[in-house]
Amino acid sequence: MIRPKLAYAKVKRLVPAQFFNLMDVCMKKVDKDNEESKKNYMRFVQFLEEIVAYHKYLHGGN
Repeated sequence: MIRPKLAYAKVKRLVPAQFFNLMDVCMKKVDKDNEESKKNYMRFVQFLEEIVAYHKYLHGGN
């Protein structure tokens, strides 16, 4: 469900194209059903949490 939302945000220019491309590459690495993919998924979740935390730090709370 996240891919369509990201695509919509890209088209509406709510997120930069570079961010969309980065997320697309990351999501492709976790789409497969294997052990490496599970590790990549956990790294991806942590990476997204770090992005959100940094955004909150720069732009305040919510």
